[in-house]
Amino acid sequence: MNNEKKLITQSTNLDSFYSGKHWNTIGIMAQTFLQSGALPVAFKNPAQVVMVLQAGREAGLKPVESLNSFYFVNGKLTMYGQRLIAQVIKAGYMIEWGECNETTANVKISREDRGSNEKTYTLAEAQKKGLTKNIVWSKYPENMLRFKAFGLCARFFCPEALDGFYAKEEIESDEELSQTLETRTIQEAKTIEMVNPVQIRTIRNLNKSKGKMEVNMLKAYNLKKIELMTKEQADKIILMLEKTPDIQKPDTSKSEVSVEDLKEAGIEVVEPKTNGKTTNSN
Repeated sequence: MNNEKKLITQSTNLDSFYSGKHWNTIGIMAQTFLQSGALPVAFKNPAQVVMVLQAGREAGLKPVESLNSFYFVNGKLTMYGQRLIAQVIKAGYMIEWGECNETTANVKISREDRGSNEKTYTLAEAQKKGLTKNIVWSKYPENMLRFKAFGLCARFFCPEALDGFYAKEEIESDEELSQTLETRTIQEAKTIEMVNPVQIRTIRNLNKSKGKMEVNMLKAYNLKKIELMTKEQADKIILMLEKTPDIQKPDTSKSEVSVEDLKEAGIEVVEPKTNGKTTNSN
């Protein structure tokens, strides 16, 4: 019954997640937390902090709890394994650990109204998948076996308690294998080629003949200046500008405008008076 009431309350409050007041508040909080310098190095910008605070709110966590519970692994938001276990317990489930050592881990999750589910995960299974190549597995085999067994057991038995999140330790080891997360992140960052000076000159020269479209170009990529574009973005902009017709330029072939030109354009021309006198060339 308590669970049913909880679900009804969450559904009723769904609109509050999209209110302007909520997003204004959470945005200010994100800026403040980031400026404090007390956040984990994983948080690179306010947008990531906002995402964590929002995810935590949906999972029933307080702001500081959220910041200490989530971690980005290759762009994917995950929860620390201990927090996932706590979430399952908060949802009313009982967790019983069986035999757990450096070669095997057994866990049983149960709840009176749901029954139970049990899972065992062994080091042999981890080796078969190549997980043990990761340095974390070699240092903490029992902990990693526990997280793996728990994740497999909980995802199929009580997914509502996990809110769709995987354990940080599980995802990190599964996706990295022999590479550390930091090394992979650095390697991926190096593959992003930024705009070069030739492209910048080309864009600015084309921009002059196309009617100064620079503002719209930058808005398209949510950038403040051309120098922040990637090489790929710059290539697309150049291609677009080359296909855009030049603006019409005024005809400057005549150095002077004649009286006849002005009259033809409908402009009244007042000719100078000669006082009735005629100029005699003799």
